Order: sequence, then structure tokens, then C-alpha cells
Amino acid sequence: MKNKELFVKFGEVARRNLNKIFFTLFLIVILESLCSAAFIGTSFFLNSQEEISGAGTFLSYLLMFCGVFFWFMFLGGFSVMLLRMVRNEFVTVGFLFYGFRKFRQIAPAAFLYTLLTGLCAAVTAGAMYFVSKANPGFIPLLQAQFGERAFFYLLLIFSFVLFFLLCFPQVFLFFLRYDNPKRNVVSLGFLSTKLLLKNVFRFIGFVLTACGRNLILAVFYFGITLSFSSAQKDSVLQFFSLVFDFLYFVNFYKALSLASLAVPFFYEELRKPSIELIVSLEKSGEDGSN
Repeated sequence: MKNKELFVKFGEVARRNLNKIFFTLFLIVILESLCSAAFIGTSFFLNSQEEISGAGTFLSYLLMFCGVFFWFMFLGGFSVMLLRMVRNEFVTVGFLFYGFRKFRQIAPAAFLYTLLTGLCAAVTAGAMYFVSKANPGFIPLLQAQFGERAFFYLLLIFSFVLFFLLCFPQVFLFFLRYDNPKRNVVSLGFLSTKLLLKNVFRFIGFVLTACGRNLILAVFYFGITLSFSSAQKDSVLQFFSLVFDFLYFVNFYKALSLASLAVPFFYEELRKPSIELIVSLEKSGEDGSN
């Protein structure tokens, strides 16, 4: 299918479902914030205690693991919801809880994502420990040059890049698991990686193009809000700052909604054969044979 036809088809799917996706993203933010407060917040509270036993430490990490696992369970349900939208199948916001209703189907994929996230956190913590031990003067020097939070921002960037490298190849994992519920999740992870690596530039280009002008506007309005934040604000500037904050928020969430829908749409296109063969079966008497 040509790019123009592909985006026309994507536009039709987006128009039918964009409002529902927009609302579901808000719901995901609320649900995952509650998970963070219940599990990860409790974990941080336990770790902040001056005297904590080995069992308490284990419990705190277990709670953190459960919190991240529930994040991905909701994202698994959201992925199924988006895929059904692309296929023009019946869907409601209730599909957000699909992973809990079909636990055995979605949980292995969510568990793999959680393990990769845990690996990312462990590598980041190890890098932090190695840097602080190997070169104790590096952190104070970095803070003196770029501010007290410089090392924190450096770790944040490092962990984000590592998380991207580990989890981005699994972008099709929930869709593959939905279509192949009896297949081993590790083999599906390798299949997702293979599909992505063969089409990585097409995929990134398609998702960015699908976001369209909303992504450009979000970046533009974000830049304006940053300039307002650095300027001394009077009442008029505060008003315009609120306006541009709102415009940034709307365009960012619309771009995020379109990007979310573009991923299963691209996956669905990958499932189609690149060449369609039309085979005509003729009666034996019509081609001269007996």
C-alpha cells in the first residue's frame, strides 16, 4: 500500500477513535498514579526508614516490582484496545482492564517488560555505584559545573536511554501475545525485535508523521512556556503562560494519542503479505485439457 493511501486509512481509524483514546490516556494516568502511590510510594517509605530488616528490604523491592508490573498490565489492556480499534472490532474503555480479565494471556508479556525495567534500574544503580567509587571527585565536580542536580539528570538520561534500548524492540510484544496466546513470550519477544529491526526507520517515520502538526505545535508551545518560565511574570504574562500551557497540553496529548494508535496500525500492516496472489481456478474443459 502506498504511503498516501496508508495515511488516508490511518486518518479514518483515528477520526473514529481519537476521543476514546484521549479519554483512556487520562484514565491510565490516574490508575498508574494510584498504583505508584500504593506500591512504589510504600516501597520508598520502607526504604527511608533508618533501621530496616532484610525482610523489610525484600518487601520494599517486591512492592516496587508489583507497582511496575501493574503499570504494564494496564498498558497491555490499552494495547489490546488499540489493536481492536485498528481492526474495527467492538471496543470499550473497559478493555483497559483486559489484562486482568485475561491474566494468563497478558501477564507473561507484562512480566517480561517488568524484568527489563528492573534490569535497567539495576544497571543504572550499578553505574552510579561504580562512578562514585572509581572517581569520587567526579560527582562534586559535575555539581560545581552544572548545579546540584546535574548528576541526577545525568542518571535520568542514562536510565531513559537504557530503558529505550531494552524495551523499544518489544514494542509489538502485547499485540503478538494477543494474536498468539499459546506461544512462549520469550519467542514472541525475539519476533518483536526482528519485526522492529527490519522496519525500524519506516516505523519511526510513520509514527512521527502520524503525530503530524500536533507534535510540532506541542514542541513550539513547550518552547514558549519555557521562555515564559525564565522571564519575570506579571499578570498579563501569567495569563499568556496559562494559555500556552493549555495549548501545549492539548497538542501533546493528541500527538501521544495518535502515536499510540500508529503503533498497532503499523503492526497490522506488517501482518499483511507484501504481494497478494490472485489464483483463478478454471474448469478442465476450458483450457483445452480433458
